[in-house]
Amino acid sequence: MPRKRDGRPTRAERLSGARRLAALVKRARPGDDALAPPAFISERTAAHSLAVWRELVPELRRRGVFETIDRMMFALFCYWYGVFVEAKVDIDQRGAYFMVPSTGGTPRPWANPSVRSRDTAFANMLALSGRFALTPIDRYALFRGQKDYPGEELFGPVARPAAGVGEGGGGEEAERPDSWADLLPGAETRPN
Repeated sequence: MPRKRDGRPTRAERLSGARRLAALVKRARPGDDALAPPAFISERTAAHSLAVWRELVPELRRRGVFETIDRMMFALFCYWYGVFVEAKVDIDQRGAYFMVPSTGGTPRPWANPSVRSRDTAFANMLALSGRFALTPIDRYALFRGQKDYPGEELFGPVARPAAGVGEGGGGEEAERPDSWADLLPGAETRPN
């Protein structure tokens, strides 16, 4: 099926790719081992995806952010990682642009389709990485969100000190400022 004039895939090509990915995910059945990757991530078809699966899944299990139910979503992260690496290798080998003859016969630069694949894969990886707290800010958000559930932490219940204990006073709560102006000496009035 021909591509659009600007090199982007046609709607039919995008749907075909989405159908292939959906078929791969559908064929993937959970095995007995939650650490085993789905069938569509294999050494033969997706070596880069399998490598990131083997590297990250044990650590995610240890941290308590990966369960059997998470296999498919993390497999999609690994899939996009593999696409990203393959696109990067192609860009490194062939360059980001090609010189192709135009209709007038003079050469003009044409973007390597792998650039778009790399960018799409990166966007998908970034979106999926947040679901598994793979970036520092995502990990912070995961732990910050736990403060709303007293006594329930990611790794089990936590004993909280009794009110007034360890706060540097005889059981009295420390006075808290009402605004930023209260924190600054000599800032009794607020600017207009």
